[in-house]
Amino acid sequence: DYVLLGLLYGAGFGIVFGLVSYGLTGRRRDFVSRQDIQASRYDVLCEREVLGKARKVLGLSSAWPPPLDSDPGTGPDESTAAPNG
Repeated sequence: DYVLLGLLYGAGFGIVFGLVSYGLTGRRRDFVSRQDIQASRYDVLCEREVLGKARKVLGLSSAWPPPLDSDPGTGPDESTAAPNG
């Protein structure tokens, strides 16, 4: 008897509190739904010996370090270029 009555009261209070909280949020969702997720960047790890080859596979210059964006006319000198292997 008391268990059934407790379940009914609990269900009733749950419905009331759910409706009140739904009304207070302005019927807005508290999460964002997305169809797909796209990464803004990727980190690729490789051994130093294959750095030049890995950069070529990715379509980048095999020279390391890459030229600074602030001075696009100059590139790295040959002494700092990664070995191609």
